[in-house]
Amino acid sequence: MPRALIWLVLVVAWFFGGGLVGPRVRAGGPAVFAIVGLVAFTCFWWATMWLLLAGRVPWRTLLPSAVATGVFYLGMDAVFALAFSGMVTSNDKKYGPIGIVFSLMSYLIAIGAERADHRAEVDEVSHPAGHELVGDRDQRHRGGGKLAGARIGVGPRHGSRGCVWFSSR
Repeated sequence: MPRALIWLVLVVAWFFGGGLVGPRVRAGGPAVFAIVGLVAFTCFWWATMWLLLAGRVPWRTLLPSAVATGVFYLGMDAVFALAFSGMVTSNDKKYGPIGIVFSLMSYLIAIGAERADHRAEVDEVSHPAGHELVGDRDQRHRGGGKLAGARIGVGPRHGSRGCVWFSSR
């Protein structure tokens, strides 16, 4: 429970920090925004993954996933910065108030697609062969403690839906 509260504080700080620093970073130009955005998105998602996985996966293992998510979010942010305002006004003129809803739904669908693309990419990068499925429960605590050198992950594997897997080295 404390990790979830820490993550909630992190999210609130992320939104406040983005509101304070974001306009200055965007004013610096696309190169400054790309560099600062990539570092910020990567750090945010890196900490998010570590906190929400309860520290069971080492920081180093999470880094490729965090970088991939940072790159995808940076790209999505850049596309929507260029297109979202025009899309809202165009859909509002064309369809009325429901057009604004269409625009917001497009944004939310893009976020969902980014997450799906990220999960597929992470599955290929972070889950090498040799991992065993253990059903829908975390099996690390059966022996009263952590397995030495064990790797654990959450996600779809081998056609199953949302399972926890682990491998011991």
